[in-house]
Amino acid sequence: ISDLQVAIRTFSESHPYELGAKRNPQTGQLVYYLADFRDVPLDISAIAGDVLQNLRSALDHLAFQLFSVGPGGQRGETGKHIYFPIFDDVAKYKSGVEGKVQGIAPEAISAIHEVKPYKGGNDLLWCLSKLNNIDKHRLLIPAIVEYCATSFRLDDSIPLRTLIDFRDR
Repeated sequence: ISDLQVAIRTFSESHPYELGAKRNPQTGQLVYYLADFRDVPLDISAIAGDVLQNLRSALDHLAFQLFSVGPGGQRGETGKHIYFPIFDDVAKYKSGVEGKVQGIAPEAISAIHEVKPYKGGNDLLWCLSKLNNIDKHRLLIPAIVEYCATSFRLDDSIPLRTLIDFRDR
């Protein structure tokens, strides 16, 4: 995660974009646009994918450890189908969770239920699972958004509405 933070900060500090402004000749409105920008480096995609994989793997390791110290592990079962359950919705969670936590102690399963690892329950875990799956099959396309406070002083003849125009590249 710290490598990802450094890569993002380095890219951001390189001032990878330039804003421009011009007046619309028909309306007189001020139009802001991206005058120039650089693509986000691919190494940020690779590092982000590693972060996602490591976080998802940590959850699966946790589930397997809970299995190992639980009834299934004590019975000598292999636990080859044990995963930290994350589902697309509560209905799929309820119908599929047992297969992923079989052999884990009931108290640990209750703790997993409390985390609500499904979309609509714990969207952060669901998003982690989805992004990790996407990264396994396709390149993540990073988009870095910065927020900066900007103050404008408009003269009374300029409407407060502004248009944002993104130049085609």
